[in-house]
Amino acid sequence: MSYSFAVRGATVALALAAASQAFAKVVETQPEHAADMEPALGTASVFAELLKPDESKDVSISMNGWLNWNQPDKEPEFCGASVTVSVCHVARDS
Repeated sequence: MSYSFAVRGATVALALAAASQAFAKVVETQPEHAADMEPALGTASVFAELLKPDESKDVSISMNGWLNWNQPDKEPEFCGASVTVSVCHVARDS
């Protein structure tokens, strides 16, 4: 199962809140991703906090990832996982 989304906010905190909401929607449709939600969002948070505050720009967070397991009819025992996180300032829409 995989996911991909991009969000933005006027501050790091607002962008992270939007990412959390987007990931919660992923979990609604792909419950297995409850297992990687916390570590993936934690990674986004660590990278977002690297940005120097810039009140003239928004913060954009893009995330994608996947989980792999071998027992489709049972409780998943994961045998692979991936997350990619991109965080940057972007021009604010006027």
